[in-house]
Amino acid sequence: MKFTEDTRVKIPAILHLVRLGYQYLSLKDQQWNFDSNIFPEIFRQAISKINPEIDDSDVNRLLSDVSLTLDHDDLGQAFYYKLVERSGTKLIDFENLNNWQAQDLIRQPLPVVLDLALLYEYMLRLLLPLPPRPG
Repeated sequence: MKFTEDTRVKIPAILHLVRLGYQYLSLKDQQWNFDSNIFPEIFRQAISKINPEIDDSDVNRLLSDVSLTLDHDDLGQAFYYKLVERSGTKLIDFENLNNWQAQDLIRQPLPVVLDLALLYEYMLRLLLPLPPRPG
């Protein structure tokens, strides 16, 4: 097996995120904004779920604002401030951080351990069910 960035970094990271409850999206059939890397339909659905009181025109205006914010040459500082803003329309629901997940998602609980090294080992065993190679 050839070891590349895909086999050693990207695929394990994707597997880990899927196991945490994120959904993997293949880019084949997706429509997204190439300049901002935002998937407009997913953005609209998520913002409407987090902010049920706003209407579609406000969601579209927020999408335009976020896209413009990402266009700045400030290394993401303006977007960061918009992301953590606690007043107005929320991009992250800080009161309910699981609001992004599907309601029927079943998550695996983490084991109760007193040693972080054991926790790390347990999590790696779940992600990499292969026996270690000697040496």
